[in-house]
Amino acid sequence: MTGASLTAAPPASDRWIGLAGRAPVLALAAAALLAISVKLFLVFTPNEMDAFWIYSWAVNLVDHGIRADRFFYPNDLVGGTYVFSMIPTALIAAVYALMGHGYWTVFVANELWLLLILAAFYGFLRAEFDYRPVTALTMAIVLCLMEPVLRGVVSLRAETLSLAATLIALLCVRRPRLVWLGGALAVLAVEIHATGVIGAGFVALRVLLDRMGLRALVQLALGGVLGMALFWALHPDMVSLRWLHDLGGRQGTNGIRSPLAAYFWHAQYKRHLPELACIGLAGAIMLHARSLPQIWNEAREPILQIVLAVVLLELLGRGSYLYVVWIFVPFYLLALRIRPSALLPLLAFHLASYLALMLYNGDYSHARLAAAIRRVAAPNMLVLGPHPALPGAPTPDQYVWLPEDAEIAPQIRGLSRPVLVVGRTSRPDVTPVDRVGGFSIGWMKSPQGDAR
Repeated sequence: MTGASLTAAPPASDRWIGLAGRAPVLALAAAALLAISVKLFLVFTPNEMDAFWIYSWAVNLVDHGIRADRFFYPNDLVGGTYVFSMIPTALIAAVYALMGHGYWTVFVANELWLLLILAAFYGFLRAEFDYRPVTALTMAIVLCLMEPVLRGVVSLRAETLSLAATLIALLCVRRPRLVWLGGALAVLAVEIHATGVIGAGFVALRVLLDRMGLRALVQLALGGVLGMALFWALHPDMVSLRWLHDLGGRQGTNGIRSPLAAYFWHAQYKRHLPELACIGLAGAIMLHARSLPQIWNEAREPILQIVLAVVLLELLGRGSYLYVVWIFVPFYLLALRIRPSALLPLLAFHLASYLALMLYNGDYSHARLAAAIRRVAAPNMLVLGPHPALPGAPTPDQYVWLPEDAEIAPQIRGLSRPVLVVGRTSRPDVTPVDRVGGFSIGWMKSPQGDAR
């Protein structure tokens, strides 16, 4: 199949695309994205971990110039920025250097993540689908509103930027003067996150489907070499290969090895199971519009991308439900290729889910938790608590990670400085002073039994 046939525009008969090209619809979509993102960036789940985790890596880079994951997993040879994720961490570090320590630094980084993936979607839709600017922007917003994408933005997941780099790389390999850049970005997508190997696979798949000539292949290879040189410059420890044993020895996430199982079955309250019906309905809408042979002829690339992503993720064996973005985005693009209105059931499901999350989380937000911690701050105090407590500490160095099921370490108990403990679990050795959402905030008692 030629590149021209792969980029054929979606059917003009789909009325939804006509509506998406109208300015009032764009304004409505933009307002929905703004309102939902602002609310859910403040709290998608009170147990948020990843956003504060990568924020801590940025703190380490700016304040101490180190790559180790000093706050949470200091002995992890794949943690921090030893081998991967220097590019996304550097972006957050730039925000941290400008704004300083606090929750709003994380929030601004969320907005930056959203703008980057939105821009990548917009550029991809303009080039690949030949949408007019208003239509492309509206549909890019719709893609950002899908939970597999938005959840990654909320959590500052590096996969989001890896996906953005992949989309740009896919565009570059079809432009003779930019083929080398596509090769470099395919490699850097892996630096951004290890699952970027899927994005590199997408680029390789496009090269095969387009039957690129020898000159283009040489340019692609040279770009890949440039990408590897940049990768090595960012991660000189990579050549030692010490990290390979640690990476290879990991057995799933919380014992779950399949991202699809994590997303559909192991999510809290199994809230994604109804989404399977929406996916089935989307498939039925596409099949109503096109026969299977027609779908294959018009959209074999996203179909093969889905297959490739599923195979590689299952082989990887790391059951993070956030990895499914590599499966869902090609599915969304498949729908846009065949029948854009097939996305409507999924969009409706996610919007209803966001409303339920807003109601469920009530008036809790990470900003409120951080502010409550700061209100009782003492000059020399130590803050113990889960990941969301980190921005509340007066300085990052005054924070110590305390998982909910962990005991306070003896060396902490022996300190003469005041210790503030944040958590959902009531502890007999902590005197509560405030409560935000499900989190209790209190002073650790001294050995004599009085609060410090």
